[in-house]
Amino acid sequence: MSRRGPILHSRTQWLLLGLALFFSLVLFMYLLECAPQTDGNASLPGVVRENYGKEYYQALLQEQEEHYQTRATSLKRQIAQLKQELQEMSEKMRSLQEKKNVGANGIGYPGNREQTPSDLLEFLHSQIDRAEVSIGAKLPSEYGVIPFESYYRTERDKGTQYELFFKKADLMEYRHVTLFRPFGPLMKVKNEMIDITRSVINIIVPLAERTEAFSQFMQNFRDVCIHQDKRIHLTVVYFGKEGLSKVKSILESIARLVSHKHSKC
Repeated sequence: MSRRGPILHSRTQWLLLGLALFFSLVLFMYLLECAPQTDGNASLPGVVRENYGKEYYQALLQEQEEHYQTRATSLKRQIAQLKQELQEMSEKMRSLQEKKNVGANGIGYPGNREQTPSDLLEFLHSQIDRAEVSIGAKLPSEYGVIPFESYYRTERDKGTQYELFFKKADLMEYRHVTLFRPFGPLMKVKNEMIDITRSVINIIVPLAERTEAFSQFMQNFRDVCIHQDKRIHLTVVYFGKEGLSKVKSILESIARLVSHKHSKC
């Protein structure tokens, strides 16, 4: 018993020492695996990577600089072109304004005094021709300067259609314009000239007794219709017998005065 005690005690010490060495070895290996790399170990790869990065970024910077220089040159060229166009437009606007002032006031620059009268007269004559001025004409309103007739119809699911008829007094034709507004911007559908040199206008007048009013109507009809355009056929529909002979005599007297045969009762 006295010899087993020291032996057991020595084995226990060796066992504890072995365990301590084992755990120390495990801890050392863990530290080696988890510890970051030192500068000494990464010195060689780092040098190679640093040299490669400088060349790459230098090339990249040079490429970007060339791109920016090309872009700046293009922008400078566009700016110069825009300045030139702006200068040309300003000169054109200035010349148009000068011509407008000359046309309005009759005063121009000294260098253009020789050309101003002819240009001004030509401009004034063109404006007068386009104005369609009727001297001494009695018009019912300002809308009678260019007389026209019109009618329109509206369809709920499509829009509004306008039919306009324009005619000048000295032309044997009229213009027919059709416009359509489909619940939006106005659209021109048709614009045509219609010849009326051979067309006949039919007028039907219903009448009952009012012989004095009919006599005044026939005077206006003679002055307005027959003297200006004889392509008119007048038909009088008379209701009753009283005053019929007087109406016929009025028609016959007008026909004899103006040699108009296109009227009947």
